[in-house]
Amino acid sequence: MPQRVAILIVHILTGYLLLNSSNSYGTAPPPSKSSYLLNEALSYHKSGEYQKAFTLCKDLLDKFNGLKVYRCADLMALYHEKGIVVAKNQQMYFKWLQYAAKYGSDTSQYLLGKIYYTGAKPFLDKPDYPAAHKWLNKASWQGHSNAQYLLGEYYYRQKSIIVDEGESYRAALRQFELAAEQGHIGALLYISDIYKKGRGVAVDLVKSNSYLTTAANLGDAVAQHRSYLNYSKGVGVKRDSQKATYWLKKAAAQDYLDSCMELSYLYFKGKHVKQDKEKALFWAEKAVSILDIPMLRENVAKIKRSIQQDSIKFTASLLKALVSDSKSSTTSATSSGKPDSCQKRALQQISDCSVSFYQEFGTGEVYNIVINCRGGKKARACERKLEWAVEVRLLDEYYAYCDLEDRDNWDADKDKVVNRICSK
Repeated sequence: MPQRVAILIVHILTGYLLLNSSNSYGTAPPPSKSSYLLNEALSYHKSGEYQKAFTLCKDLLDKFNGLKVYRCADLMALYHEKGIVVAKNQQMYFKWLQYAAKYGSDTSQYLLGKIYYTGAKPFLDKPDYPAAHKWLNKASWQGHSNAQYLLGEYYYRQKSIIVDEGESYRAALRQFELAAEQGHIGALLYISDIYKKGRGVAVDLVKSNSYLTTAANLGDAVAQHRSYLNYSKGVGVKRDSQKATYWLKKAAAQDYLDSCMELSYLYFKGKHVKQDKEKALFWAEKAVSILDIPMLRENVAKIKRSIQQDSIKFTASLLKALVSDSKSSTTSATSSGKPDSCQKRALQQISDCSVSFYQEFGTGEVYNIVINCRGGKKARACERKLEWAVEVRLLDEYYAYCDLEDRDNWDADKDKVVNRICSK
């Protein structure tokens, strides 16, 4: 008899709970239908049919409470924030974030935690760190990498109630490691910094560089520039100028200002790379395009002045050699048929490029240079120096004829060029 009474009581309680559950949802469709409608709303959103998604979500949120349709609350928050379908409304955005976060949306938990962490207006007047911790921690437990990163920063910047500084850093490290496992670059950089500085852990430069390299390989310019510094100075790795410049060029190619400035300096000085003032100028001008300030503009001007001085010296030496040869030599060859001193010097000159000049009729003034470039980097360097000479008006004009492919044509013209120089 007592057993039957117990069973009866269980049935009565079960019926009571089911009745209350039914009352809380009114006349809403069964859960299976709500899931179908929710997926349909999300599908409308994905395809850009925002009005349909909004209408369907609004209807679902009117009929259901919380957990079953919190993803619709995510959409409502987004629509009110961005002004999609409805007018922008920050208060409604905040309201729907709170709703979705309460019922388990990791995205809304993260966004809500971020608002409390930063004290973002118009929602708050100042940060609320306990509330930030609450929501970021909930999202972190669900594997939200941005929440894990921000929670790690929360511990790293000593915003928690943890009194022990070392333990706070270790708590940060745990969160950063979770985010780093998902490829979060900011977390990788923080971990590298923690091991480099020994924040709550023993200094470990090998680990520090391992995390830094991972971030660099993922394409982060900050990590690439730091890798350059480590390889150029031998911090935690063997000093290697080739690897250093590899990472520096990677970062500069992404318009990272510090890298552009540093690469310009290296090319100008010829440090770690072959000196190339033209490339130094390119990266200096790139730095100005990123941040136009007097210091960087002056650096561009300094490199230009240096290139101009080089071009003046180069052109002056060529003219001096040519004029000297033309006055001191009256024949193109010695009596033995071997090249004379003029020809030897001329052949040396045209190993990089051949240069001839025309004298203005009646005065003998040199007024332009004709340059025939032999294939290769030296020929281009020769040509560029003459371009600078024209730019500073050392020369009136120049002509460049470059044949980088057909060497036979060059060889056929070589003797004519030598004779032209030495017969003047």
